[in-house]
Amino acid sequence: MHYKTTFPYVTPDKQVCFETHEFKQYDRWTKLSKDFIKEQGDFIILKPLFETYFKMLEPFYMGIYAELTEYHKKDFKETIKLAAEVNVQIPNIYYKLISCN
Repeated sequence: MHYKTTFPYVTPDKQVCFETHEFKQYDRWTKLSKDFIKEQGDFIILKPLFETYFKMLEPFYMGIYAELTEYHKKDFKETIKLAAEVNVQIPNIYYKLISCN
């Protein structure tokens, strides 16, 4: 949202949300945005939005993570070997990354 900065509100049951009153004053929303704001009622509660967004993005980022891990597996092995040669401890994550499928 690039209309203006609005401050979040915390409900009595500790939900972080935005009041939709200020959003409804803006007249240049797309139809999709207008419909969403209208559907939310008086408040847009953020937690469900973040949960939905994360569920949508997680497979994408996990796919990238898997590709990068596989691509750099040789690098991780070389780092482990070099660390052993110079007697330097490295984080366990390197060992876990070389065993990832």
